[in-house]
Amino acid sequence: MDVSGIEQLSICIRYINHVNGAEICEEFLGFCPLAKQDAALITEAILSQLEKWGLEIDYLRGQGYDGASAMSGHLKDISSLC
Repeated sequence: MDVSGIEQLSICIRYINHVNGAEICEEFLGFCPLAKQDAALITEAILSQLEKWGLEIDYLRGQGYDGASAMSGHLKDISSLC
């Protein structure tokens, strides 16, 4: 949550730069505001932002870190929706 009380999803990517050998790089792409924190809404936010930035979902793998139940819930989580 930011200082104004809006829930924010932080999106970063990690990739291998083959130009400099096999350098592992990590870049912050941006924040995405969330109306609420449930698996379906977070999944939609992630997929729409990746599409907006022109990243092909077929070439990506994901990991989420938060500790929130929406990220790795027992019955329904983000990984089951992506």
